[in-house]
This record gives sequence, C-alpha cells and structure tokens, in this order.
Amino acid sequence: MITRSITTTNPSSIIEPPKVVRLLLQCTECIAMDNLNDASDLLPEIPAMSQLFGTSSERVAAYFADVLQVHITNLCLGTYSPLATSSWLSQRPHVLGQ
Repeated sequence: MITRSITTTNPSSIIEPPKVVRLLLQCTECIAMDNLNDASDLLPEIPAMSQLFGTSSERVAAYFADVLQVHITNLCLGTYSPLATSSWLSQRPHVLGQ
C-alpha cells in the first residue's frame, strides 16, 4: 500500500516563472482581451530575453514571440483567418479524437 503525505504549500515558497514567461502570458492575455496596444508594447521586451540559438526555453520564447508578432499584425490588418475551418475539421475526424 502506497501512502502519500499531503503538505500545504507556503505561498512564499511558490516558484515564480521567469520574467520572459510572464511577459509572454501578459501579451497573450492582452491579445485575448483585444488590447493590441498593450500587447505591442510588451512584445519588444521578449526578444531581449530570448534567443533563437539559445537554450530550449529561450528558443521557445523567441518562436512564441515571433508568432505573437505575426498574430498582432494580422489582427491589426484584418487579415486573420482561423487555420482550421469547420469543413477542414469535419473531413479529419481524427484531429478531434473521433
């Protein structure tokens, strides 16, 4: 029989995510709330903390920032369209796990 001890976490012992992760999340939240000005202000800070040829986390942050920049640009220009339309998904039931 396996038993586990349950301990409560002390709020001061919770590890904060790196600043680049917080910026990425703040930027995506601004985009989700259609606050593109704030998202555009946050975005330039991210490449300073990430590198395309750095560690795996730095690369993910750099690629994510690039995608967010393209997304913001498309939203501003009105050229955004979903990648997967309902007709595309209906032709590929395995995508939805059906």
